[in-house]
Amino acid sequence: MSELRTNEFYLKKLYRSAQFNDVDKNGVVTRADYDLMIKRYNELGMPDENKQELSDAMYGICDSLGLTDYTKSLTYDEIVQSWIDNVEKGGGFATVAYDKAFRIIDTDRNGSISLKEWEIHCMAIKIPVEHAKVSFNAMDTDGDGVISHDEFVAYHYEYFHTSEDKLHSSILYGPLQ
Repeated sequence: MSELRTNEFYLKKLYRSAQFNDVDKNGVVTRADYDLMIKRYNELGMPDENKQELSDAMYGICDSLGLTDYTKSLTYDEIVQSWIDNVEKGGGFATVAYDKAFRIIDTDRNGSISLKEWEIHCMAIKIPVEHAKVSFNAMDTDGDGVISHDEFVAYHYEYFHTSEDKLHSSILYGPLQ
């Protein structure tokens, strides 16, 4: 058994992430949760020309989790174990997921994420906006005021692939209580 499956801090991070995927807060993650995320992004100003790509990316994430229709659901335990399985298998799943997430958040398609774009993302998945600047600054490792694709991928990789509790990535979804 992998150390990740038993590391309390690592599991705490992943369960926190699972909670943000459960948008309607009913205790399970479903395709309907992704519908709600899409709706929030659109209400928060997703450009019309990006709306189809947003939907495609969100539903691609659903499909990769096995949420291929509205009858399927994942408990927090199941989604966390699915994420750990993907980490342990290695390969490109994580990179594809991080690339899709980056494209969703980079609404102006300039190749970087501004603080405003990150705040919109946080609002879309109901992370308190006061946590947005803290995690944004942690991701902006070169201090240029934007998050590059490389910074974004490195930060998310660190969050989902490491159990070290001293790493700055642990604040991605706000402070862990």
